[in-house]
Amino acid sequence: MKQEFTVELHESQNEYLNEIIANYGIRGLGKALRCLVDFSMDRKDLEEEIFKTKRCKTCSKD
Repeated sequence: MKQEFTVELHESQNEYLNEIIANYGIRGLGKALRCLVDFSMDRKDLEEEIFKTKRCKTCSKD
């Protein structure tokens, strides 16, 4: 069952996801985010690399 959530994204993150949506014919932002979460859930071997590595794409503390 899907639940609705509000997600805060920086403009560059939103632009990137919208490019992915257009390039791959994905049915919207929610589906794109679910794909990313599903990938992360399936690849436990990459979990630390995905979530522990600090990246400064937007230079914020979140």
